Amino acid sequence: MRLLFAAGRRLGWVFEDPWQAFRPYRRPRPVPNPDPDPDERRKLERAVNWARDNRVPVVLGGAMAGLIGLGCVTLLADIRLAALVFVGIVGVAAVLAELPVRRARADVDAFDRRCADIRTGNVVNRASWEQARERHEAQERDRIEELAEWRAQELPPTSRRLDVFGGTHWGWEGLLTVFGSSTLGAGVPLTVVDLSGATVTEDLVRLAREHGHDTRVCHLPDDLPEFNPFAGMDAEQTVDTLVDLINPGPDATIDHYLLTEICAALGTDITINRILAAVRVAAGQRPDSRGPAGADPGPLGREERRHIAEEMFTDEYRQGVIGHLQRIESELSPLRRLGERPTGGVEPPDSGLLSIVTPPQLGATRRRMFSDLLVRWLTHKVHTGAQRPRSTLVIAGADDIATERMERLASACDRRGVHLVTFHARLRRDPRQAIGSGAVAFMRLGDDTEAAAAAQFIGRDHRFVLSQLTHGVGQSESLTVGGTPGWRWVSSVSVTEQQSRSSGQSRQRVYEYAVEPTTLQSIPEYALLLVTHQQGKAVVQAVECSPSIVLQEKFLPLAQRVRAEVPTSADRSALDRDAPTDDLSTMDVPIQRLSGTGIHDD
Repeated sequence: MRLLFAAGRRLGWVFEDPWQAFRPYRRPRPVPNPDPDPDERRKLERAVNWARDNRVPVVLGGAMAGLIGLGCVTLLADIRLAALVFVGIVGVAAVLAELPVRRARADVDAFDRRCADIRTGNVVNRASWEQARERHEAQERDRIEELAEWRAQELPPTSRRLDVFGGTHWGWEGLLTVFGSSTLGAGVPLTVVDLSGATVTEDLVRLAREHGHDTRVCHLPDDLPEFNPFAGMDAEQTVDTLVDLINPGPDATIDHYLLTEICAALGTDITINRILAAVRVAAGQRPDSRGPAGADPGPLGREERRHIAEEMFTDEYRQGVIGHLQRIESELSPLRRLGERPTGGVEPPDSGLLSIVTPPQLGATRRRMFSDLLVRWLTHKVHTGAQRPRSTLVIAGADDIATERMERLASACDRRGVHLVTFHARLRRDPRQAIGSGAVAFMRLGDDTEAAAAAQFIGRDHRFVLSQLTHGVGQSESLTVGGTPGWRWVSSVSVTEQQSRSSGQSRQRVYEYAVEPTTLQSIPEYALLLVTHQQGKAVVQAVECSPSIVLQEKFLPLAQRVRAEVPTSADRSALDRDAPTDDLSTMDVPIQRLSGTGIHDD
């Protein structure tokens, strides 16, 4: 899992099918040389037949000439000389009759040899081309086997805010683990406030500790004594924070006045426990009535109790605001132990991880109170610079935080250069009102109305693919060349060529999705749709955030592209020049070139 801590602000990984970069063999198949005109052979055959048919008349003519010569010789000489002359004349006639036949047959044989040479040359050229293609595709397969399938997806450098909507607790845990570990790997301080009630930061905390990162965890309300959110605040800021916690309604001005007077009476030592004690004294309660005689009167000094009980309010005014004082006490009682033993450990870190977690069993009211308190504390820390610029702040479970408070925090983060990431389980309002100005990610949305609103925001013309793909290319070819020579007067050549080629792919994927409400309700737990804006246009990218992806063999931890792109038509000429094995003139198999009526080997 060490690869999870490769530097970056990584949300997950994008599967990129490396076979999309497969470059097919670009050389065209060799054009076969055409056979000579068959009419030419028929003419030659007719010449053979004509010469063969004229042999008998020529011989008979020679015999007639011999008989005439024999008669003449007999009259002039002896009979033996006459017979010799006759045989000579007939023999010459027979030879003269056979010569045209032989010449015509030789022309036919030469024609057949030329046809056979052309066919053999075509077969050899085709075989050479097939061998070159096989060599090219083998090289491509070897190259693609070295390419990564998973490319890291980071937030755009210009985006300082990310709002995540939807998702299950498992999905949040995976995304927080991937994003948080890569942020820590980059040396960026990380503060995570887990208000989800599901402890989605558990894996991140465990991995950060295992890999040597400074990690501090604060469990609320168990660690309330060590957590002092009012450290560094003056009395006015403390009062504003408390009023926001207990009464954001129209009566807030009365509460604000009461708390202002009480904090002024407490001086610089302001804690929730001292404020509660002062409220009870202002309401007329006797501090010693809560314990045995002689017991510790509480966190207030005698002079402080006297001033609050006798000088702060008149009896008439105290009677008028007794209800407000009692409500302030009841609202702040859950925070009684807050900051009793501040250790300084619960502060935005200069490095490493700070995780603040609320338990699952915490009630809705107390969870909302802790949420508001933590947001005010974080806003104060960002304003004062305690939250370092370029640090990252994550709030998981921000649904119960008032929009006004969240926007104040987001505005402070934007001014100070602090990266803000919020997780919302629901999309309860119009996305255009709920979504901030930064990047947006949608995970699984259970409600159909929310899914429809998200699909409308993303744009339903987008499509995306999730999960791993495998691709195989196979091919089989057979080439059969046969010849059947016959008697010298008959010659036949048969060429049989059979080729079968398959280019198939086997894809193991979840599905290819279109952005529809039903899609957003059923996408995998560890998947999200990241929506960013580039050059005025929405860009949608499907990202998988399962931490187990780092265990894949073809995994690229950093957000970089190492694979060659599929060549465009504009690049083909350059690619042709750079293909050393594609040229048929450089193949190991000799190429047959036609020359005249025959062929020669190069």
